[in-house]
Amino acid sequence: MAWVQSGEEHIITADDVFAGGPPQVMRISGGDEINWESGAFDVVVSGSAQVFDPLTGDAIGYLLTLDWTPPDLYALDHGGSPITVTPYARALATPPARLALQVLMSAAGTGRTHATYDALPYGAGLTEADVHVASFESVATPGGLAEADMDIPPGATVRDILRSAMTLLGVSIVQRWVEHPSPRQRLVCTPIGAALAAESIMSITDADVIGGAVSSMVDGRVVRSYRLLLDHDAAGQPMQVLTYVDSDAVDAAGGDSGEALELDLRGLRVVESGLDTSAALMPLVQHMRRRAGVPRVRLTVTVGMHVPGAHEVQVGHVVVATLSDAQGIDGSYGITAEPCRVLGVRRSWGDAEPSVTLTLAPSGIRPAGYVPSLRVAVVVSPTVVDVEFGTYTGASHPSTGEAMTDQGTASDAMLRVGDMVRCIPAGDYGAAVTRTVVSIVGVQVELSAAHGLAVGDDIDHASYDDASDHARRYCYIADAAGVLGAGGVRGVDVG
Repeated sequence: MAWVQSGEEHIITADDVFAGGPPQVMRISGGDEINWESGAFDVVVSGSAQVFDPLTGDAIGYLLTLDWTPPDLYALDHGGSPITVTPYARALATPPARLALQVLMSAAGTGRTHATYDALPYGAGLTEADVHVASFESVATPGGLAEADMDIPPGATVRDILRSAMTLLGVSIVQRWVEHPSPRQRLVCTPIGAALAAESIMSITDADVIGGAVSSMVDGRVVRSYRLLLDHDAAGQPMQVLTYVDSDAVDAAGGDSGEALELDLRGLRVVESGLDTSAALMPLVQHMRRRAGVPRVRLTVTVGMHVPGAHEVQVGHVVVATLSDAQGIDGSYGITAEPCRVLGVRRSWGDAEPSVTLTLAPSGIRPAGYVPSLRVAVVVSPTVVDVEFGTYTGASHPSTGEAMTDQGTASDAMLRVGDMVRCIPAGDYGAAVTRTVVSIVGVQVELSAAHGLAVGDDIDHASYDDASDHARRYCYIADAAGVLGAGGVRGVDVG
């Protein structure tokens, strides 16, 4: 006879069901009486130790240490039906992209396939040769999902576990040829939202099109409300159902002319200190609204394999298109330097002219990045400085997953020989002097004249009028003289 109730710090079991390592979820079920409608509830166990009878010295079971029990619950065994304690797969405080790496790369939790991500007693057992780890690590997770718990039902696939959560984040897992760290096909986590011109790997124009004109299709299916199912109980029923209605879009359309999008966030338990779940998930729903809340244009175009980038382009990549036959959402024709997200790729090698057919989603905007900056680490000479490895830039490119520093990636240098730059004493833009980059070797930058810089000062691209063509893709908040904020927003990609 036994019982389990809220507030327990320990329970005794016949077998040692705790596998060791980090805290683990256990499911309490059975018993003659349990005050939970599903017939089960969960607790968190952080350790176990063998227990001996204090009188006889006989081993009588294992003492499990409980870190957490749900409030106002109990299970009683009056001698009829025993209470069972069963390990249950749940990722605790794990962002979805990190969980994706764990379920893809775990192989019995031994660290054999990956020192960090082979952490679960189940998984696909893939290695770094199969998965582009950096592309998953670079996914930014908003607060609502950063510390979420997620159940992993027995027999579930990676798709079952993560599909809805990835949709909420605006990313997808695709197979793609990756050059880094070694060239081969890998699973990559890639954005599926608006394309950024700065991430383009390919440009196409009318001169590149073969086999006819561009095909344009308007997807009129728009979403006006979002229904999220989460925090499922032991019977698999959602304990929270959140509904968000895009009232602004409904008003603008003169009525609710859209459809609902339902995401079954199977087993997701949002943990957000100081906020309720609906507020915690609001930023993610807002991003989803931008992707699905308006009619969307899809372009299909075929270009020759001789076009630079045709061999490399994959689903999720960005293509910049200038096409006179492309039809916009308003019925007008022609797009110029429009960044488009690649949704489909089909290559044809057997034709007289090998080609690739692309399905593209234009962004409707041409966003730009901010002007890169370098932070001075060492003053080598009056004209030479060493810069810090990565003060202003993430360790990996958010789209391609390439290793990145403030100076760029292997395929795209943010700062180049011949660029005009401003040498800025910390915080004193008025004292900046303009110089030209003479050489860049590793983190060492040589300038055309005395820079006047000290440790902690910055090097930026010159004002828009003086910047090199490749640097003009970045956003400039300055006038022609380089005075911050005086002339409004300038730049090639923003008006």
